[in-house]
Amino acid sequence: MISHSILQEIDSIKKNVEKELRKKGLVPAKKKSDGTITIGNFLVIKNNDGFYSVKDSNNTIFAERINLPHTAAIFANNLALGQRTNREILDIDRRYGHYAFDEQLCRHFYSKNFHSKNYDKAEILNEKYRAAKLKKNFYKSKILLGFDKLIKIT
Repeated sequence: MISHSILQEIDSIKKNVEKELRKKGLVPAKKKSDGTITIGNFLVIKNNDGFYSVKDSNNTIFAERINLPHTAAIFANNLALGQRTNREILDIDRRYGHYAFDEQLCRHFYSKNFHSKNYDKAEILNEKYRAAKLKKNFYKSKILLGFDKLIKIT
């Protein structure tokens, strides 16, 4: 059996590590058995519609309809650090979602027009598809860059 003094020492080490991580701008994340991620007092939840939400422990929604889990993790980490006004990451995520939708839509209608031999319209849709894909990847890389910075801190 582990003695009480060893448990106290482990708890003290845990608290010191958490303080050091907070100084570096990171709140440790914990995955719960139901699949939600806890970052400080905030939860990152994947909804049934495929989007993510960030809630606090009282189920107050701080952000919803987030496209990428990376965005939700960055936003929840910022909230846990007390940075409540930075919504720029959510704007980038919204733009990512917009261009991801455009990409899918253009790809679908390109294929439909190509198979019905409407080549002029298909070519225009192909260009729109490629532009949307480039923009989607640009915004996703901005989000992943922020996420990578968050991970490198640890």
